[in-house]
Amino acid sequence: MTSNFVPVAVLANQLESCNGSDFQILLRHLRSQNYIKENLLKSELSLLSTKILKLLNSGNNYQLWKGCHAATVICSYNPLVLCSFSGQFLAAVYSKLEQKVNYYNSIIDTQEGKVILECLVSTSSILMDQMRNKPTVSREGLVPKLKAIIPTFITLCQYQPKLCLPVLKNLLYKNSTTFKPFVNKYRVVLTNLINIDYDTLDKETQKLICVNYAYLHLIKIQATAANDDDATKAHHKLHQDEAWRTGLFSVLGQFKDVFELCGEILDLEHDKELYKLIESLPTDLSKTDNKSLLELSNLNLDMNKPLSLWKIPQRLNLLVDLLSAFISLPTPYPVRIPIGGINAVCESALSLTQNFIPLKRDLRRDRELTAVINLVLSSVQFSGIKLWKVMIDSYGKHCLSYLPNILSSLELFIPLQQKSTKINFEACTELKSQFLLLFSIMNSLSKHVGHQLNELDLINKLIDVSLVLVEDSSLIETLFDNIEKSKIDASKTGKSKSKKSQNRDKIGTITDIYTHPSQFVIKESLVLFDEVNSFLCFVLSNWKLNATQHVKIINYSISRSLSFKQTIRKIPSSFVKLLRTVTIYPGSDHISILPIAVDLLKEFGDPIFDVMIHPRLPMSIIHSVAKPLSIEVNDIKDDDVENEQSDDQTKLMDMSNAGEISESQENSKLKQMIEDTKNSSKIVVDETKLFKKRSMQETEKLEESKRIRVDQTSAPVTINQLDVEVTKYPEAEQVENVIISNTVVVEEEAAPVNESEDEDSEFEIPDIVLSGDEDDE
Repeated sequence: MTSNFVPVAVLANQLESCNGSDFQILLRHLRSQNYIKENLLKSELSLLSTKILKLLNSGNNYQLWKGCHAATVICSYNPLVLCSFSGQFLAAVYSKLEQKVNYYNSIIDTQEGKVILECLVSTSSILMDQMRNKPTVSREGLVPKLKAIIPTFITLCQYQPKLCLPVLKNLLYKNSTTFKPFVNKYRVVLTNLINIDYDTLDKETQKLICVNYAYLHLIKIQATAANDDDATKAHHKLHQDEAWRTGLFSVLGQFKDVFELCGEILDLEHDKELYKLIESLPTDLSKTDNKSLLELSNLNLDMNKPLSLWKIPQRLNLLVDLLSAFISLPTPYPVRIPIGGINAVCESALSLTQNFIPLKRDLRRDRELTAVINLVLSSVQFSGIKLWKVMIDSYGKHCLSYLPNILSSLELFIPLQQKSTKINFEACTELKSQFLLLFSIMNSLSKHVGHQLNELDLINKLIDVSLVLVEDSSLIETLFDNIEKSKIDASKTGKSKSKKSQNRDKIGTITDIYTHPSQFVIKESLVLFDEVNSFLCFVLSNWKLNATQHVKIINYSISRSLSFKQTIRKIPSSFVKLLRTVTIYPGSDHISILPIAVDLLKEFGDPIFDVMIHPRLPMSIIHSVAKPLSIEVNDIKDDDVENEQSDDQTKLMDMSNAGEISESQENSKLKQMIEDTKNSSKIVVDETKLFKKRSMQETEKLEESKRIRVDQTSAPVTINQLDVEVTKYPEAEQVENVIISNTVVVEEEAAPVNESEDEDSEFEIPDIVLSGDEDDE
């Protein structure tokens, strides 16, 4: 804290008169910690609070607006003011808000009135959040006022749901006991928003409606008369989540009726298992006397009006949003979720497809109706994908027991050509946003399954679909096809020149299509690329694909990376990861793109590729892929040393590379090594070819069991004259000094640390004399 600051009294006197940027500077001063002093509470801070209350009670909208912002800032950054005056500020703000709500129609007509209304709601919300969880302030300043504040917000929620729903959500979750008397009133408001205005609201507001409806069930529902009369269950203690579970099943039970309506479109007699699955779906536990806890309007469908069929996916989207809120929202206590029932709903939705189930006979002739049905059924399937996405994100590994059903059902979403098992890629391009969520599900599942996944048919199909979806789509591709067809038809019919000139006049207005076709291309979003790249990395790192698919993935990764590098001067991280994966897992054909990938990323630098092209192996480590073969030579005796040494020393020789050099080189290097051994007691070590030596005990055992006598002659000893036995080299506990060459390795055994010098003298290296004739060779 600084010693020099503007006194609070000065700021309080300027609060009413300042405007514009001066008001912003004043608010910045109010954030200072220099004013958090108890000696200022009864004097200057009290004066400031009085000035703020005067602004909040003012009839001028601008003064009221300044008072709301001043109260928000001072309560957020000064605990003394929050504990002492926040209750007065909240009461003043609430009284103004209640006046505005009573005259809502006249207030909302002007832009100034809309701004003041939003400012009052946000100020009330911030003040309540600041006062909450502070026992004394909450008990004395907040809770007594909530009984008047909650009805006002519920009333305003009918007109401004996006503005009031976040505030009511916090009140439901954090002040559920105080909210209990107003539950029924709020349920009526939410039900009206669901049945009447839901489809006209934006996605954020729709989500807020579903969240508030779910949080209504944090408050226990009164026991019904049926339960009261049941004496056998009167003594049973209800679960804490009983109300939450009842609300969840009230939503889950609505799916069965919607799917039965789909049975009027598709001939379910061709799929008995699907019919049984729909019949086994969960029912509404709260349904009594044909009345459900969730009362939804009836669906009016007319086959003579094909567009009316869109009410089916609209209803399913509503139910999915409500059910997603119940299974994903945090709750103050554990809740029981029927994962099996939710999985059955998703399976039923994805099974409603024309790939294997035909339309009813009466509907097949109407082209307009069949076209609408195709789109409606795709939307019905997508509702199941959305619900699965929420469930997998919320419960993760708990869904793995249903993995075979999930994967087999997801395969049904891929559209097929009529009377064929080939993929309809044209229909896939129209479902890009839906496939984006499908790839997201596969990426979520890949974290838990990896190479253990057995549904390779789905994987292969999704690879082909993904490589088609990431291509940029042209808006004029079909236009060129239609023009070519019209030219062919015109040449066949032989139209007059005047008609050709008329056609040219019409075509002249669209010359940009021919001169700048690149301006009519839809670029794919980076979100789609990220999901597809993650999926391809998952596939490449777990399975070996066929050559065709692997080459397509390589072409895609290189071409797209180069395109991004040229356009935005950067390669997205998902493409860098894909390039790494393609390089590390080259596939069955062992096609390496390491030079290309390094060239693409050389400007940005990549640690993985840097290690690949410049491997840095750690020092002071024994590098050995396989143990080298060894040759044991025993009892090499000369005429001069035959009587001097009774126990010969074992020599170890590495003959792994002896065939690569000539005999003369071998003899000369052997002579040089022996001379060096005589003249120097220190053994030269080549660490790059270091290997472990066997212990003395192992050497003695080998001498007793495998001793080979070499014919002793007066002629000099050469390598070709040695009769040797190839033995495997046992590992020792210590690594000792060794002389290694490409042909022969002579190893001198060092004595143990605790052995005496007499034992060292027992081991000597005999002289080996090489003839001059062999040296000349």
